[in-house]
Amino acid sequence: MAISDFENSTFEIAKEKRSLKYQIELKEDEISNLKSELSTYEKFDNMLKSIDEEYRTTLINFGKYKLVILQWLNLCRWKRQNKIKLHYICLIL
Repeated sequence: MAISDFENSTFEIAKEKRSLKYQIELKEDEISNLKSELSTYEKFDNMLKSIDEEYRTTLINFGKYKLVILQWLNLCRWKRQNKIKLHYICLIL
């Protein structure tokens, strides 16, 4: 009886060992997927940082063009005034 118990326990140990190896393989696959996903996020983050830096420098350089800014403000004011005039005309008619 002792030999059959020993064989049974050996089989159970081997079965448990295979199960643990399989679980380790699954976790390793999960880790590699997470690493690739992290790499993708890092690339996207770097791309966004470079775009952000580009916008900052554009805004800083745009400050040199005061005449352009003033003309743009005048254009916005003109558009707003025309919208108000159009609104009053529509109310009158």
